[in-house]
Amino acid sequence: MAFPRLNRLSWWLYLTGAVIVLLSLFISGAPPDTGWTFYAPYSIRTKANVSLAVFGVFVLGFSSILTGLNFVTTIHRMRAPGMTWFRMPAFVWTLYATGWVQLLATPVLAITLVFIILGRLFGVGFSIPPRAAIPSSTSTSSGYIRTPPSTSWCCPPWGDQ
Repeated sequence: MAFPRLNRLSWWLYLTGAVIVLLSLFISGAPPDTGWTFYAPYSIRTKANVSLAVFGVFVLGFSSILTGLNFVTTIHRMRAPGMTWFRMPAFVWTLYATGWVQLLATPVLAITLVFIILGRLFGVGFSIPPRAAIPSSTSTSSGYIRTPPSTSWCCPPWGDQ
């Protein structure tokens, strides 16, 4: 591995995240009942200890990011002499592709987990009412539904102003 200490840190973060997730099963008496996706409307309203489980998954994701960085760097910089890109075995290509997925996709998932924790602890979130809840007087001649003034801070109103 290109960064052996980063690899060790990633391993310890993995163990820490796993312990936090397992600990969240026993802390509040009720396990987090949101499913593996932590779907936001339900994960914010449930009485179970979701924040600790989400934090554990966040730590696991950070471990995954560090592992992906280590694999991509190792494959780029430490290939055997004469091992060109088109001579690499399929297994190395799969590790390389997985490393890039870990580097690009996991931070986006981590941001959503942070928003779930912020929503549970501080009530931060975006609330846009469903289409049926908007009164018909807010529709415009172009057929679009304008957002009510209470949600216009996150979504600009449509139609002519």
